[in-house]
Amino acid sequence: MCVEYVWKIIPKETPAIEMICTRCNNNRFICSDKFRINSNKKLSDVWLIYKCSHCDNTWNMNILTRKNLSHIDHHVFCGFQENNVDLAWHYAFNKSIVKCNKARLNSHINVEIVDHQGNYLHSIDSVISVLVTSEYELPMTIKKVLQQKLNLSANQVAKLHQEAAIVINGDKNDDLSKKIGFGCKIAMDFTKWI
Repeated sequence: MCVEYVWKIIPKETPAIEMICTRCNNNRFICSDKFRINSNKKLSDVWLIYKCSHCDNTWNMNILTRKNLSHIDHHVFCGFQENNVDLAWHYAFNKSIVKCNKARLNSHINVEIVDHQGNYLHSIDSVISVLVTSEYELPMTIKKVLQQKLNLSANQVAKLHQEAAIVINGDKNDDLSKKIGFGCKIAMDFTKWI
């Protein structure tokens, strides 16, 4: 019998943008959780503002360009105007928008992994299934999540995966270096653990 658990990954910060600062040559920009809006008649541009982690120089990530106000959801536009943090985080984690801005997300973010089902490592069940979920599209790898939650080294996780003691998304060949994104499913067979 396979028991299913849920791990909810809650980021404590947004991912930094890896980009060279034109002022100080630092390569890390942090999301300010603030938007910049420029409206001209019925057209608007919206950016998410980032600051250099060293000198506070700013870089604006393009969210909307020359968008007609009638085509922007009213609640979303109000969120831009009010610097809604949830909305800022939504865009800060959106890898397609980051990619369109020719930027790169740093995958090293602080997260909390929450589960409410008790200690699965001392479960009497030999096989458990874990559904990993996230509200945001996380840039961190499956391996990092397993290392943090199971308190294992990268080599230990790789060995367990190689021996099919850890299987990702039902495919023993699925790669541990894949990004978590919005989630995945992990099966752990404790009979194969040393």
